[in-house]
Amino acid sequence: MKKRQNKKVLLSSCSKFKISNKKGIELSINFLVLFILALVMFTIGLIFVYEIFTKLIFFSNNIEDQIKDEIINRLPQSGIGISSENIKRGDLTIFFLGIRNDLDTNQSFFVHSHCDHAIKKDNSIICDPDSGISCNQFNSLITFNPIGPINIESNEIHFEDIPVNIPKNIQKGTYVFYVKVCKDNPCTIKYKNTLTMNLVIK
Repeated sequence: MKKRQNKKVLLSSCSKFKISNKKGIELSINFLVLFILALVMFTIGLIFVYEIFTKLIFFSNNIEDQIKDEIINRLPQSGIGISSENIKRGDLTIFFLGIRNDLDTNQSFFVHSHCDHAIKKDNSIICDPDSGISCNQFNSLITFNPIGPINIESNEIHFEDIPVNIPKNIQKGTYVFYVKVCKDNPCTIKYKNTLTMNLVIK
């Protein structure tokens, strides 16, 4: 009787071991399948994001090249040129400044800018020093001021990015900035004429 009971216990434990082994294999296979599916989805996501960024960079580069070509067309007359753009509140945008060094030697330049005046769409004044309303608070819209030194070889053209950060709570309107390219900092020796940069904030 004892031997039969031992055999039954042994058979029972063997069958339990086989069942637990089978469940373990099934769990391992399920985990492997899920892991492969997750890896495939992750790879597809990476490819999708890469394609989007590639298209955005290509589009951005094309726009940048067009802007630079427009600036170059203005350089023969002035030696310096700047892009213009409509901006929404809360946006960060880039203006492009082109400088051609017409001097016979290499030269370091500095870019100085300040807000001269600003008006709303109905021509009412936002700020105007001539009317007693200071524009100094808007000078900080230009992220880096002054910019430089910018080293340019003789007869070479250089493009400089001017980052502009527009707060969400700023009044809509046209903010007129005067941009000067100078040979020193602070600016005492101006190079070429002062440029006007219009920030049209919508």
